[in-house]
This record gives sequence, C-alpha cells and structure tokens, in this order.
Amino acid sequence: MAKLDINVGIDANDGTGDDLRAAFQKVNGNFSSIFPIVSTFTPVLIGVSSAGAGTYTAQVGRYTKVYNLVYYYIYLAWSAHTGTGNMRITGLPYTSLNTTNVAYFAPVMQSSLTYSGDIIARVNNNASTIDLLYQSSGNALSNVSMDTSASITINGFFEITV
Repeated sequence: MAKLDINVGIDANDGTGDDLRAAFQKVNGNFSSIFPIVSTFTPVLIGVSSAGAGTYTAQVGRYTKVYNLVYYYIYLAWSAHTGTGNMRITGLPYTSLNTTNVAYFAPVMQSSLTYSGDIIARVNNNASTIDLLYQSSGNALSNVSMDTSASITINGFFEITV
C-alpha cells in the first residue's frame, strides 16, 4: 500500500483539509502496512511430475511479514509420499515478487533424504512455491528428486508486492 498523506489544509481550521475521521483512517492505513504480521501456514510437499500425497509426521509453517518482506520457517517430516519428479513445497502465504536476476535462496537442514549433500531452497519468482536444489562441484543447480520419507527444515525470506 502506498503512503497516505493527510491533507492539512491551507490554514488552521479553514475547512480545506481532511476531517478527523478521514485523517485517522489514513494514519491507521499507514501503520498497518509497516507493523509486522505474524501467523502460520501449512506447507505441502509435492512432486513436480506427479504431486502425489504425503503422510506427514510434522507439517509446520510460520511467517512474519514486515512491509514487503516475508520471513518464513518450514519444518516438514513425512513417513510416506507418492509424488514423483522433483521436490517442491507449496502453500507459502504470499506470492513472491516477479523479479529478474534476483533469487531468494535459503539453506536446508535435512534428515534421511537420499541426496546427502548440501541442499538449498529457492523461492520461485511470482509464485508461492519453493524448489529444493543442489549443486555438484562446478555444475549448474539441479533439482532434488522426491523422497518417500525424510524431514527438512528451512528458514528464509522473500519480497512481495505491497
């Protein structure tokens, strides 16, 4: 939301500015855009080729939104999953900014994934999804394939349009 300016008029009490109600509506609007919103969401793990369904032992999503930044925490643990293809997390509470040459990456802590190297999470542009990626020495980023059971923890942030 854009900043709302209060019309104070030309001279004190000349009747040309905003009335008290309109002025304080603008004040409330200005403050609501800068104060943090703290809440929860439900992240869902899917396969990109076939979404499938998971049996979760933990499915936690928390976020704090401060103006145009969303800070998120995700913990997912699953004991079975029927998805196929690459791993993707859906259900972020906001759609990320549609950016060029800007990417939002975060480290991934994992347990029991078939791929045992370092994994990063990338928030997809103009989407409410995260892809899990890895990089072999000297190679481009590659997607992490779906696992039938494991757990992951991600802390990160991304920008949104306000």
